[in-house]
Amino acid sequence: MKSMKRLSVMFLGICLITLLILVFWGLGYYYKHIRVDFERLETETYDTLFLSMYSTDNYSEEDYMHFRGMQTVKCDYEIPNGSIMKWYMKKAMSTGNDISTVYMGIDPQRVDYAHVQELTQSYPNVSFEIVYCYPQISYWQDMKEKVFENAMEKYKVFAENMLGVSNVRLYFFSGEEWLICNKGNYDSLFSTNAAVSQFIMCNSDYKHAYMLKPENLGLEMEKMQMLIESYRSNPIEYPNAESYDIVFIGDSIFGNYTDSLSIPEVVRSLTDARVYNCGYGGKSAAQGEKDDCPVSMIAEALVQENVSKLPKDTLLYTGIENFLKREIKNTPVMFVINYGLNDYFNGYPVELEDEYDNESYSGALRSAISTLQKGYPDAHILINTPTFTMYYECGEEVHGEKGGKLTDYVEAVIQIGQEMGVEVLDNYHDLPITEENWPIYQTDGCHLNERGRFMLGSRIASIIP
Repeated sequence: MKSMKRLSVMFLGICLITLLILVFWGLGYYYKHIRVDFERLETETYDTLFLSMYSTDNYSEEDYMHFRGMQTVKCDYEIPNGSIMKWYMKKAMSTGNDISTVYMGIDPQRVDYAHVQELTQSYPNVSFEIVYCYPQISYWQDMKEKVFENAMEKYKVFAENMLGVSNVRLYFFSGEEWLICNKGNYDSLFSTNAAVSQFIMCNSDYKHAYMLKPENLGLEMEKMQMLIESYRSNPIEYPNAESYDIVFIGDSIFGNYTDSLSIPEVVRSLTDARVYNCGYGGKSAAQGEKDDCPVSMIAEALVQENVSKLPKDTLLYTGIENFLKREIKNTPVMFVINYGLNDYFNGYPVELEDEYDNESYSGALRSAISTLQKGYPDAHILINTPTFTMYYECGEEVHGEKGGKLTDYVEAVIQIGQEMGVEVLDNYHDLPITEENWPIYQTDGCHLNERGRFMLGSRIASIIP
């Protein structure tokens, strides 16, 4: 019995020592990071403070200066509650710096709105830009139903109470499918990569496209809840294409973006395919005065495995070069082709007497497809129609003596797909972009924005055979 008691006492002693070690370790970690932040607050000159309850690792202070003219101190400690945030704010305001803006990352599940409300009202001359945390979809999918319901309520209640504070702006990305449902955007559950973090920083103020207001609050909260609930109950299953090599050939719809928000990278994220972005902005499929690199030339480079005729120092050149240098060449190949808007803008003919004439839109596409079919007989080829544009009376205006309406170029793609046995994505008719809602999906009435690119990328991903 005595030995049992001694063992129990020893066990309790070990547990107590372990607990003390963990407490002191935690306090050491806690004070170490706060001390580093406070040293910066005391010694540096700044007009903007960045405090966050989630990781700021991939945010750049230089970006704040470059894009917004803000001299910023980004505090690295992930602030756990409102009391510590208040402590940080008090410290910064005591340093003599003229702080005009506080950029604040908030997790409504871990802080009461009253604490943040009190903090922001204590400094009426400071503008607070509050960005809700935006965990990726898997975080929500693994959450128990009651916890999820409570989280949605806290998101809503926080916004309802903070919208009435005059020096506060709320920015809300948490319900955006293009963001939270693209795992390629994240380094961890709560931390977006550098490119996406930069996008969020810029768009927190730019045009206020993601700003919460009394008139859109209900809609945005409902959108978030419906999106997450749909992925919790019936997640979208995309093909596993990890064995695929997918080559994206086209204009600026592909070529203007190369990070995780680009169409090829969306496809990679959703399917695990290897992707090669060979987009070349501003170019047409046809060969004309403004286009010295028609799609037929690109197809020949792929088949001949020779990039010497392609313009160097372009995404097109490096994309094809990387594809040709891939180590394993007996894997399935898919070519995704997207042209048409520039052919329409330039007034290139839709069709000429010679069906394979590269000076026409249809002829150039036929030539390229024929070349690829001969050189890669087992490849899957997907051709996209041009998307809707607001330019030139929504595509109704005809350019030049030989050009057509935008819909003529759309119908040409559909016809060629039927003729040559290749798959067609009709992005003109099937994407929900119209004259009334184009700002939701496009940046300028022509180029797809982050929502539009995710939408098109997910369409492509879903039909990989």
